[in-house]
Amino acid sequence: MKRLHHIFVLLLILLGLGKLSAQEQRDRAAEMQPDDFFISTYKFHPQLLAKKHWLIDFSTHIPKFFKYYNPKAGKIAPKMPVVVLNEAYFNAHILYGVSPKINLFVNLPFVSLHHYSPMMFQKGVGFGDVETGFVFGNLLKGNHYLTVEAQINWPTGIYLLKKQVLNTGMGAFGLQAGLSGLENLQNKSGAWQLAYHAYFDYLISLDKIQKGPAAGATLLFRKPFHTAYGYFGLENAWDFQYRSAFKEGPKTLPMTGLMQFDLSIGGWYEFLKHWYLRMAVPYTLYQNKTFLTKYSVVFQLDYQF
Repeated sequence: MKRLHHIFVLLLILLGLGKLSAQEQRDRAAEMQPDDFFISTYKFHPQLLAKKHWLIDFSTHIPKFFKYYNPKAGKIAPKMPVVVLNEAYFNAHILYGVSPKINLFVNLPFVSLHHYSPMMFQKGVGFGDVETGFVFGNLLKGNHYLTVEAQINWPTGIYLLKKQVLNTGMGAFGLQAGLSGLENLQNKSGAWQLAYHAYFDYLISLDKIQKGPAAGATLLFRKPFHTAYGYFGLENAWDFQYRSAFKEGPKTLPMTGLMQFDLSIGGWYEFLKHWYLRMAVPYTLYQNKTFLTKYSVVFQLDYQF
């Protein structure tokens, strides 16, 4: 009987150790698996940061042109080999959690444009239009996310109507309202997700040129992967942009309006805890009555803390 008592106690100890080991494994797995907070090369916010949390993105956007606006022909045409188009866009995006329902954000853009052809040399280097705003969210419960946001675009960029100057800004205040959402398409961990965003923007001109409304929408699919080799994922998106043409009295200024559809594919990898490296390649399928005008390469570094 005494021996049976000792065996029973030993079994209880082993079972306890087994449960402890399993719990430790779950704790470690939870630590290894990062939060699936929505971050993308597209700057919209279907989810909110917790209070006093930060998200900082640094991105580089470099387009490569197949076609461009030829001022001599007055239309978008295939790029001639003698024409050099060097463009690069750098952006710092900062999101801060004021509360679980309100986040603040700012975009700090820097633009470098150099266009050269036998006809003329044009340059535009400097800050673009700084954007500030807030996001109000957690409008739905469970794994459904919905936010609204308001944004002001400040006319900090270059805006000069000179042929040799490439503008880095719009020369107007912009008042923008947007709606963003995120849905899990499957009821399981690491499921495909659908994110969406739409906005309306109205430009208030600082001069006699009428600049009017702009709008856009993005539909994005993403797939996160949590593996023994780290956290990474894939995403692809459809993006639409519209901007009405600028007018000076009855005259419409050329190439100031925009109608553009992009298809992009990309992905990300967490190389350190809370550090993410992201890459995307948007391809412009349609731009102002012209097909297949350019593609871009976007690199982004994210830090969430």
